[in-house]
Amino acid sequence: FIWSFRFLDPKTPAEKLVNQKLDAQLAALHIGKPGNDSDYTDSLDAELKYASPAFLSAAVEGDRLSPGSGPGDPFYYNLNVDMRAGRLLTSADAFVPGAIPRLQQQCASERRDYLKLVAGEKPADQAADRARLNGLVADLGQWSFGASAASVTLDPGDEDPYICHFPYKSLRPLLRRDFPLP
Repeated sequence: FIWSFRFLDPKTPAEKLVNQKLDAQLAALHIGKPGNDSDYTDSLDAELKYASPAFLSAAVEGDRLSPGSGPGDPFYYNLNVDMRAGRLLTSADAFVPGAIPRLQQQCASERRDYLKLVAGEKPADQAADRARLNGLVADLGQWSFGASAASVTLDPGDEDPYICHFPYKSLRPLLRRDFPLP
C-alpha cells in the first residue's frame, strides 16, 4: 500500500517543504513490474498526526521490498515542521538543556518495565539496545506529536513495536517556551 498526503495548492514555505519531502519519498519508491512474482512494490504510509497554523507532525514509515534491498528494509521517521518558519524542527529547537538525558532515562525505564512484563525478556545486547534507544530519543525526527502526547517508536520495523509515550503534562517543562507544542 502507498498512502501519502500533500498540500493541494502550497503557498507557504512550510507547505512547499512538506510536499517536497513527501514527494521525494514517493519518487524513491520502487513499483514492482506486473507479471514478475519476485518484484514487489515498496510500501509507504505517511500519516498526519497533528496540524495547526504553527506546527505539523507527520509519521512516515514504509518498507523497501524491491529486488536487491534484502528481506524488507523498513524505514520510519517523522516530519516535525515549524509552519511559521517553514523548516524542519530539531531537538535543539525543542528541548531545554539537560532534557534529553531525562527523556532517555524515562523511556529506558518504561521499556525495562515492559520487557519484565513479557516473560522476563531482555534484549540480547542490552548496551546496543540502550544506545539505539538513546539515539532515537535524542533525534526529533523520531518523535511523533499528537493532540495530547508525543511518542518515540523504538522498534519501527517490528510487527508490534514498543512506543515510549510522553504526555504533554510531563513533557512541557522539558520543552523550550517557543516550541509550538499542540
